[in-house]
Amino acid sequence: GHFASHVRRMRKLYHQRREFLHHKIETAIGEPLSLIPTDGGMHSVYLLPAHWDDRQIRELCEQRGLGIRDLSRYYTGQERRNGLVIGFAGYNESDINEGIDQLTDAIGLYRNP
Repeated sequence: GHFASHVRRMRKLYHQRREFLHHKIETAIGEPLSLIPTDGGMHSVYLLPAHWDDRQIRELCEQRGLGIRDLSRYYTGQERRNGLVIGFAGYNESDINEGIDQLTDAIGLYRNP
């Protein structure tokens, strides 16, 4: 029963962190990020407007020490979608707050180079 108990605790913790991340992104950034809703996992996916370059935003994030992934790297067909894959499972609320501040700066630089 120890493993089942551990899984329940982790699901609850990840759910709390996911909701915290979504709330922070919504209040700090809002548009242009559009959440793809999920019921679980350890990453969240946010779509960007089609004309935005998610690779450039990832590079701006990397310069700030953020390990955010560009969604387009996961597409193999001709039609790719631009977005950001953001992990939250290994971070506490303070880390998430700091990361959102850095992401906000990166998006600001992308909009106004």
